[in-house]
This record gives sequence, structure tokens and C-alpha cells, in this order.
Amino acid sequence: TVELGYGTPYLLSLGIPKSLTALVWLAGPLSGLMIQPVVGVFSDSLDWKLGRRRPFILIGGVLTALSMYMVAYARELAMLIVGEGSGDSYDSSVQVKAWTIGFAVFGFYCLDFSINAVQASCRSLIMDIPPTDQQEICNAWSGWMNNLGSVVGFFTGNLNLVKYFAPGLGDSQIKILANLAMVFFATCLTISCLGVSEVQYVPTEEDKQRSVWTTIGSIWRVFKKLPIEIQRICNVQFFAWMGWFPFLFYSTTWVGEVLHRYDNSGGDDDSSLSSFSQLFSSLALSLSSPPGNPDTEAERAGSFALLCWAGVAVACGILIPKITPQEIGVEKWPRNPFTLRNLWTMSLIWFAVCMGMTWFVDDLWSATAVIALCGVPWAVALWIPFAMVGEIISDMKDRLEEPAPKSRGSHQGSSGYGTLSPVSTPESSGGQSTAADTFVTASEHASSSSNNKNRNDGDDDDDNDDNSADETSSLILGVGLTASELEAERRKKGPHLDAGLVLGVHNMYIVFPQFVDAIIASCLFAMIGSAPRDDQPFTPPAMAAREPEPVGWVLRFGGVMALVAAYLSRRL
Repeated sequence: TVELGYGTPYLLSLGIPKSLTALVWLAGPLSGLMIQPVVGVFSDSLDWKLGRRRPFILIGGVLTALSMYMVAYARELAMLIVGEGSGDSYDSSVQVKAWTIGFAVFGFYCLDFSINAVQASCRSLIMDIPPTDQQEICNAWSGWMNNLGSVVGFFTGNLNLVKYFAPGLGDSQIKILANLAMVFFATCLTISCLGVSEVQYVPTEEDKQRSVWTTIGSIWRVFKKLPIEIQRICNVQFFAWMGWFPFLFYSTTWVGEVLHRYDNSGGDDDSSLSSFSQLFSSLALSLSSPPGNPDTEAERAGSFALLCWAGVAVACGILIPKITPQEIGVEKWPRNPFTLRNLWTMSLIWFAVCMGMTWFVDDLWSATAVIALCGVPWAVALWIPFAMVGEIISDMKDRLEEPAPKSRGSHQGSSGYGTLSPVSTPESSGGQSTAADTFVTASEHASSSSNNKNRNDGDDDDDNDDNSADETSSLILGVGLTASELEAERRKKGPHLDAGLVLGVHNMYIVFPQFVDAIIASCLFAMIGSAPRDDQPFTPPAMAAREPEPVGWVLRFGGVMALVAAYLSRRL
């Protein structure tokens, strides 16, 4: 929140050209595309006593703090390089400015890369620790805490922090905000790391031989051959985030456009605008520009709309999980329609309708209401997709590690969540098992026990070459199952998937739309005209009442993509 909400104004204040700010924001998609999958693969096979995920959380947390301070104290670092007393001459001031910009930009890239490592490890930890029937509630808590952090970040950033905390926490808004953010950040990570205990992982021979190229190969293989359930979720995510990125990038710009159009329209509406400005002025005390400055008014209006949006998301993050089917205990409603799949579909349609409503908005209050209503689907977007993926991974892990025989027909139903039905237990199948089932289960257990002990040579051969089982026709242990039949039975229960790797690939489907949206938005701006200024998306442009509305069309394009995602969600 600190980076996204206040990064661009800070970069502009350092003297970075407006045309170059877009290059700084490439750090986000680049880090998401590269760091999360790589961190996921290496954390899956980490054999430290502290666990697989917590070392990456702690190391990434330290790097995040250092990066944040590099951004906030960029000028001080530049003065150390150039010299304390050399800033008086013109040449020295130019050097200080150049070093300041260099430290700030480098800090932003390091911040994005390090915080992505922390996010990837935290998400993987959520999928590792809780059992399958608690994945939904755990991911609901994760999404709720995420939105709560946004509310705290936006609200804190809109306070006059210098008035209350200077000089103890710094002498500027960005320094104090960075210090407060790192206090919250360190506190939350400490609680998370102390509150869980991980089992030390025993690496396999394949893990010990892992290199950069094998890591890239693993990511590529999983990217091409995801299980069908997770692949369908990723398809929905691709189009859903095709809709969300225009909103996240240009919502404040659009609110600013509405403000300027409304302000220029004249008439009796000026009293309403004045009331809005007075209300927002009481919430946004930190802006240093005069209240009458048009850009300042637009920035205030956009920030207030995002604050309302985050507040609605927090409230919905509490209420919506209460109406979903209960995984633990007795279901209150015999036929509850609010399954995860249905809620996800409804949220996408809700978002599309909100984006369509931008066509009819002609005043500031309506624009703020539309942005705030998007908090409902945002609460779902940070919860349900990750809960679905977590349930699938946890369910597959349970089926692979279950040593008892299972009913062969138990996997055909649908739980309504886009996942496979729970596996039957020996009790549910009457305790009966065939010899073939027994040997299938033993083979699966041996293939999945690599997380607990080293494989023998025979296991290595079976697991490293998927085709070898299909090419041999010898009987296994005198039972009437050939190796190919045994492999087919094993695949019925699904592959063994590590949470870190799958989440990394899942995140790639979230990052790719950002590049696509940037190209499409540029094309729309070129065709319609009046594109936002180079310092967008955070400072809206002044718009005449009858000028084209390119940002509105970009948001409506996002609504169309949300409808495509809603259609695909029905296939889950």
C-alpha cells in the first residue's frame, strides 16, 4: 500500500521525469513473473531446520525493510556518496540528484522483488500447514488481513504524520510512513513465524542435484501440464485480472476526471462539491498543496475513493465467508447456493456491472460509490481462488499420502468448490480392499514419501521417468497389474504437487494480464485520445466536460474481461 499509493508522487518529487515513472512500475510484474515461481521451487526443497517457508519469509523480510529504507532515505544515501558539504555547488547538486534518483529506483526494484518472495512464502505456508477442510477459512483470513492492511495503509498515509511523529520517526511524510510500515511488517511476520512449526524436509536426490536450469525446467513442465482443475482456475484468473488491473491502475485517474468534469459543469452542484471537499479535507490532512489546487483535489478524491473501497473489502471479508457452506460442523442450510464457485461467478458479474456503471456516472459521489462497491468482488478475488487452489493441492497430497485403501468411485463427484470430492476412508468402504488396491496404495505412498525419507534407486527410476511405467509389461509382485496399469491407477489420484511451485505458476497467470492490459490501454488511449499524464495512474488529468473519456473505456474493457472470467468460472 505504501509503495502503490504514494510511490509515484514521491518519485516525481525527487525529479524523476514523468515519462520514466512507467519504467519504475515495471518492477511489479517482472518480480511477480520471475521471483514467485523461483522462490516457490527452491522453498519446496529447502531442508533447513527452521522449515521450508520461514527462512524465505525472514530473509525476504529483512531485504524488504532495507529496500524500503533505501527508497525513503535515498537523498541521505546520496549525500553520503557525494559528500555532506559538497551540495552547495551546482555540479554537486546535480550529482546528489542523480544519486538520489538512482537509489530510489534501485530501492523500488529491490522492494518489489523482496516483497514478492515474502508473499510467495506466506501463501505457500498457508497451503502447507492447515488441513484440506481449513483451507477455505485460512485463505479467507488471509484476504481479510490483506484488505485490513490496505485500509490502515491508506488511512495512515492520509494523515499529517509529520505533525504527530516528527522528528522521532523522521522529518518527512515518506520517512515516517516507511518507519511505521516496517513496524507493522516486522510485527506481523514475527507473529507468523513464531505461531507455526514446520517439519524439516528431507531432500531427495533430485533436490540435491537441482540447478537454475532444472528449476526453470520444473516451472515450465508444471506450466504446461497443470492438473485440469488448477488449469481452469488459472484460466479464470487470467481474464479476471485482465479486468482488475485497469481498475487498480486507473480508478483514481477516473475519479479525478469525474471531479474535473463535475467542477467545470457549474450550476448548483458547486455546493455538493464543496461539501465533498470539506468532508475529504478532514480525512486527508497530509496533502501539502493548497486545497484549491485542481490536481490536489483530484488526488484527494481518488485516495478517498480507494479508502472506501478497501473499507468495503474488509467488511465483506468478514461477512461473505459466513454464508458459505460449512466444511467443519453441520451445515445450517441443506442446499446452500453460496458455494465458492457461485460466489466467484457472482463477484465477477458484480464487478462487470460496476464497470458498466461508469458510463452513467456524472458526479463525484456516484464515482466514489462505484469504486467503493468494487470492494465486494475484491474481497472475493483475494480469497476464493487461493482457497480453491489450496484445497486441490491439499486434497491431492492427502490422497497420495493416505496408506489405507480408497473407494475407486469416490473421486467422480463435485464438491461445488471446483475441487475433487473428499477421498473415502477405509471405514466408508467397509474396510474392504482388493490386492490391486493395496499395491496401488503402497506404490503411491512410496512415491510420496520422498518428503520424509530418501528414495531408493528403484523409486528414483520410477519417479524420474514417467514413460518407463508405460513401456514395461512385467507383472508387479505377481498381481495382475502391469506397470502401465499401476501408473494409470496412480494417476487417478493425481500427481504430487508442491504448494510453492504451483502458486508460482498460478501467479504467472495473474502477472501476464498486466502486460496485456498495458498494451491494450495504450491502444485505447491512442484511438480515443486524451490519455492520462505520464505520472498516472495516481494523479488524474484535468478534463473538460466534453472531452473524450479514454480512462472510462479502459475500465469498461476490464468489465468485459470480467464477464469472460465469469463464464469460464462455470466450468470449475
